[in-house]
Amino acid sequence: MPPKTRWKPDFDTLTVRNDTGTREVGEALQAGLAAGGIAREDIFVSTKLWNSNHRPERVEPAFAASLDRLRLNYLDLYLIHTPFAFQPGDEQDPRDQNGNVIYDHGVTLLDTWRAMESLVGRERDRTQPRATSRACGHGSTSRSC
Repeated sequence: MPPKTRWKPDFDTLTVRNDTGTREVGEALQAGLAAGGIAREDIFVSTKLWNSNHRPERVEPAFAASLDRLRLNYLDLYLIHTPFAFQPGDEQDPRDQNGNVIYDHGVTLLDTWRAMESLVGRERDRTQPRATSRACGHGSTSRSC
């Protein structure tokens, strides 16, 4: 007889495209947890670091903002949304006068990864950072990615 596996509901959020939606997911999670019948440990929540937050000094504030929007104390998985950085700042999709994305060539994926790894083990973080890319499929959590 094969071993029983325990399925966990998976909530994958993307904070940049719809901040209101992420807040609504957080409110729904809190309502469900407060109603009982399900514990936080029984659900799997992941979100992603957006492209304009790849600079090491922006990683922790972006992570904390995601937790606040989701109204959670920890995430199960924190992903790098794409392996390239946009110009840092509050503009989520920075473009030049010709409509081209403005990339940040002053930060490497390794810089971002190290900043994400520094989050592991802190009180508000139980995550394992993982890089993902469109080649792995949008939002993939596969360990092979």
